[in-house]
Amino acid sequence: MATKIEWTDLTRNPVWGCNGGCDYCYARGIAKRFAKPMAKKEMNYIGSFGDGHDEYWLEEKRKEIASFKPTYLSSQGLLNLPEIKKRIFINSMSDIAFWLPNWIDHILNQIRTYPQHTFQILTKFPEKIKHIEFPDNVWLGITAENQKKLVNRFADFTQIKAGKHFISLEPLHDEIDMEMLAFLKAKLGISTYLSGSKINTTYPLDWVIIGAQTGHNRKPTELSWIENIAKFCTDINLPVFIKSIEQNGKVIKDIKQFPEHLQLRQFPK
Repeated sequence: MATKIEWTDLTRNPVWGCNGGCDYCYARGIAKRFAKPMAKKEMNYIGSFGDGHDEYWLEEKRKEIASFKPTYLSSQGLLNLPEIKKRIFINSMSDIAFWLPNWIDHILNQIRTYPQHTFQILTKFPEKIKHIEFPDNVWLGITAENQKKLVNRFADFTQIKAGKHFISLEPLHDEIDMEMLAFLKAKLGISTYLSGSKINTTYPLDWVIIGAQTGHNRKPTELSWIENIAKFCTDINLPVFIKSIEQNGKVIKDIKQFPEHLQLRQFPK
């Protein structure tokens, strides 16, 4: 599926719904709005039951999707992917921490059949997926709105095997001291972290995404917070992708309107 998310090429969402309970969740409204057409797509994919229960099934599936309860949708899985290399975000409508084990196994097995692609996964609950070893073509990320949440999620996250590790500071709700991560690494005894088949002993991140909150009742994002993070990343050659900034009370996504020193949309190699 084509996407407006600037840091990926395609989205696939085999699971819709999440138990995370974020008060700024954009996906909950999308699920409620599109529950009926998604239920119909799922019916078209699995086929009619042929016993007169199709309408009942459709209504129950619509309710399940609209409730935002984690729901596996086979029709939205890793189907008919292009041959050419792409970055594919596979959980913009869920958090993998709330997927059932058989859902995870199925999707990871599919990922292994597409070594040419990069699959991007985000979570706010790395402690729930510490047991998973992701394929090398997975970029695993955590989302954190402020420093407290980043610190709380950091240690578990860096110990999970994945091709690359990244953090998404979107929506950015407060100032973050990136130097703290290097200090925390030493304090917690994290001497190495897994990065694919390699052991990385340097800064325990491969990529940073930054963005302001959008939508109603959003919290502001000060430009200086973004500037400080971007400077830290550029100083240590850590790729940084600035998705959006806030100026004069407005969220700006057009990179051409960013200050020149913030026109950074880099990717890890």
